[in-house]
Amino acid sequence: MQGYAEVLRLGMEQSEEQRQKYANRIHTKARFIASLVDDLFELTKLESTELSYERKIGDLAELCRTAAADLYDSFERKGITLDIRIPESPVMLSYHEGLMHRALSNLLTNALKYNKEGAHVWLELEACDEDILLTVGDDGPGISDPVRETVFEPFVRGDQARRSDGGSGLCLAIARSSVERHAGQIWLDPEAEGTVVHIRLTKT
Repeated sequence: MQGYAEVLRLGMEQSEEQRQKYANRIHTKARFIASLVDDLFELTKLESTELSYERKIGDLAELCRTAAADLYDSFERKGITLDIRIPESPVMLSYHEGLMHRALSNLLTNALKYNKEGAHVWLELEACDEDILLTVGDDGPGISDPVRETVFEPFVRGDQARRSDGGSGLCLAIARSSVERHAGQIWLDPEAEGTVVHIRLTKT
């Protein structure tokens, strides 16, 4: 950013096209840094023992529908099928709406970002007697073996090819912390093809 800004400040660009190109790169990098700072701040809050998050009884099925609806057009534009498998009846649970929405949105956003046209992504909600199982999966290339065990750690990327895609590497870490704030579990399915992430929340 500093280099491109210096070129523009000194008037060293050779054409209007080059000036626009450098300005666009500065803008793109600035948006990335702003997103990174926001994610770091969110992760810091989640990992702080001094902050508490009030939970309320709500319909988790409706929250899932909302999270999917927010990104449905983006999936459609990219040519990726988004399959919603959510019970029609309410699934009541004590949870923090903002944290759970962020966790689901991060998982769906990752599936959108790292899959190509023609891929299949699904969001599934299963209500059992004592717990609830949420699944976000896809039939894409999956996550390479060397990082599968650490993929929920901050700044860990699922694939070397993803390191220059503009992502912060914090989406899964934030999703994990959000789930753990609910005394839940989140894990990567070791046997599934593609990338399949499960979340288990206890009703009690």
